[in-house]
Amino acid sequence: MALKEQNALWQLFSGKADGFKYGDAHYEWQAPEDKSLIYQLYQKYLSEGIKMSYTYEDFHRDYTMPFIESLPTELKLKGISPEERLKGLPPSEVFKQFSPSEIEAYLLKLKKENQSK
Repeated sequence: MALKEQNALWQLFSGKADGFKYGDAHYEWQAPEDKSLIYQLYQKYLSEGIKMSYTYEDFHRDYTMPFIESLPTELKLKGISPEERLKGLPPSEVFKQFSPSEIEAYLLKLKKENQSK
């Protein structure tokens, strides 16, 4: 990849000394939200030097998973359908959060709905 301003970020992680030096000198961090994760990888790159053996799996283990684990439960579940949330859970696990009267009321409602169809 050519040593050009638009390639500065790519050069930072190119694995080549001249590309890294170019990227380090020319890349301007613009979006703080993007910078936080990329900057962690960048710092790791600086600490290990140009011939870094840090892999995506290492990054996932060191940064992604701890970040996800730090999120509040409601954010972790955002965008996940109820069906997906319950996938793999046995009925006993799902129903134990409800009282017997709530379960009975729901079953009665289902029976009425099925009879009206």
